Amino acid sequence: MAGGRHHPGGCGALGRCVRDRDLPVGDAPLLDAALTFLLALTINLQHLRDFDNDAANGKRTTAVYLGKRGAEIYHYAITAAACACYLLFPVCLRMANPLNYLFVLAFIPLVIHCIDFHRVVHTPGSMARLDTLMSPLVRAMSYVAVLFCLCILL
Repeated sequence: MAGGRHHPGGCGALGRCVRDRDLPVGDAPLLDAALTFLLALTINLQHLRDFDNDAANGKRTTAVYLGKRGAEIYHYAITAAACACYLLFPVCLRMANPLNYLFVLAFIPLVIHCIDFHRVVHTPGSMARLDTLMSPLVRAMSYVAVLFCLCILL
């Protein structure tokens, strides 16, 4: 890496965004946390999909440990936590340009995901349909990362 600077984040694009903008690496843990929360969403979807089988076989996933309702609340909480971390990053850096905050538009697909998630979870016998939410969730995560980088570089 140039100048020996290294961002140990989970997404190289966001790490390069921090480095190329010459932002303080001390604020990078917010990005790491945001990415970790978003990745946990995909894992939680898989755990909820397999909930009945995992519980019957004694597998102790987060969803089994929390229960179906607890895992649902956890899903919403980590979505909100990811959005909060993304929002805090430019605030902590005192970025005054309103364009630096346009990435919040990418939160719309995450909100839509939560609405769809709620609908699927509250439809009896539909836990297997959680798989249909995975692709839109991954797309939403990509939108957030790309738009965030573009807005921070402004």
